[in-house]
Amino acid sequence: LLPPPPDPPPPIGSASWFQNLMKSLVGESHGGKKTELKLHNLPKPPQFKAWRNTTRTRLVQHKPSKAQALLLWILEVESKDATDTILADSGDFPEVDVDLLAALVAIATGDLGRRITLRVDRDAKKGILTKGRQILLMVYHWNRVNEEAGAIYDITDLMQVLWIGDNN
Repeated sequence: LLPPPPDPPPPIGSASWFQNLMKSLVGESHGGKKTELKLHNLPKPPQFKAWRNTTRTRLVQHKPSKAQALLLWILEVESKDATDTILADSGDFPEVDVDLLAALVAIATGDLGRRITLRVDRDAKKGILTKGRQILLMVYHWNRVNEEAGAIYDITDLMQVLWIGDNN
């Protein structure tokens, strides 16, 4: 015997169709299961700004009902006053902090990945749960670029260069 066919999807445009669409777009739970926060691979310095923007967006998408508060929470990492101690407090978002930690550990590779792994392992041996924002601060510091020194340029910077020519 074959199992019964699955229920047909709701009619396009219906309230339940729209609700299912929004859930799939914003990463909310599906069928009572929690969705995983996924981030792009750790960036190289030239890609850092785009990675940071994508990471912010994915975080607020992960909990859209609290998007504005979550954005402010994640921007605390970017504050000049951000410290490891301050970021040890997850505030109103302990679940998101753990999800962020898991997502960052999952993409930890190379030298920075090794440092992240050592940090998480060191804290775990002390009975301390490393927070996602603490690891995100490590990523931000790793990719910090002294823009005044002009260490990194992108293609838009190169397009602004004017060729004077050879006067020989």
